[in-house]
Amino acid sequence: MPKFNPEPSALYFTDNGRIVCGEHLGMTARFTGRDISGQRIVAVKPRDLAEFARQDFVCRCERCGKGAHSVAGV
Repeated sequence: MPKFNPEPSALYFTDNGRIVCGEHLGMTARFTGRDISGQRIVAVKPRDLAEFARQDFVCRCERCGKGAHSVAGV
């Protein structure tokens, strides 16, 4: 049973700041909560989205373009 259970539609920080949705996390990340380099996967939170919006940055999955309408744990 995996320790980390990502929401498929939520966004996560991984691999040195990359942003991907739960569907596009790699297998290592899905099962351990860490990326291939060992860094912890961190969910994008509402405060992160507010900061991105303030800087005119659109928070999206780098793989599929899914937007930030869903945030992990919210």
